[in-house]
Amino acid sequence: MTMFQNSIPDCGLVALVIFCVLSAFPNLSAQNPKQLMTDACNNEFRQRERRSAGHVYREEEIDTVDGPLHHLLSVDGHEPSPSERKQDDDQLRELRENPKARLTLKKNRDAEERKIDDLLRVIPDVFLFVDQGKHGHL
Repeated sequence: MTMFQNSIPDCGLVALVIFCVLSAFPNLSAQNPKQLMTDACNNEFRQRERRSAGHVYREEEIDTVDGPLHHLLSVDGHEPSPSERKQDDDQLRELRENPKARLTLKKNRDAEERKIDDLLRVIPDVFLFVDQGKHGHL
């Protein structure tokens, strides 16, 4: 999988993100569980990091007329290795010099974004969320 191919987060990853969001806001118990989950999914829409093959990539987004490009800043919180940096530079060079590659990237990114958006949009409706009260300080 190349650096520019986004992957759809599996349900376990989405559940982990939702759990973290819910745990960070224990004072939101006045909301009903479905509304809380809807808010968590909407928040995930706005704050997704690119995750691929178990790694978290921090990237600088560069706006172009053909859509955004991403320049690698870190992998799992560390500087990219020389080979990762070379791969990133090579991919950016290829995109700069090849309009067909830019178009393919845009089409793939748009398709993946639609899938992720659809998943986040339906989560609040396809699961039953029940407030089970307080457990200790949670």
